[in-house]
Amino acid sequence: MNRDRTMEARTHSESSLPMIYSRNELNQLAWAIDADGVERHEGATQVVADQARMAGVSSSLVEVLADASMPAPVRERAFGKVVHAIAHAQAHAAVDAPEWALAN
Repeated sequence: MNRDRTMEARTHSESSLPMIYSRNELNQLAWAIDADGVERHEGATQVVADQARMAGVSSSLVEVLADASMPAPVRERAFGKVVHAIAHAQAHAAVDAPEWALAN
């Protein structure tokens, strides 16, 4: 990924739908944070924290990730753990979903 390129939170229409990153987008964001630092991706980091809360990830790590006053290395470590928890929650939600829901 180009070091000069920053990944910002995707914009969405005026609807009240929450923003959710796909696994691929979370992976891209992880690489961008690795290259640029968490400070350059503050908007996207907040979206990930919100996504974690919506996925039922209740952890102090989510609060650490969302807290811009925390040291960057601590937040970056929290990002990895939070994204792992989101992926785990999504995998279990897909397994627990009724088959008809997956077809929609």
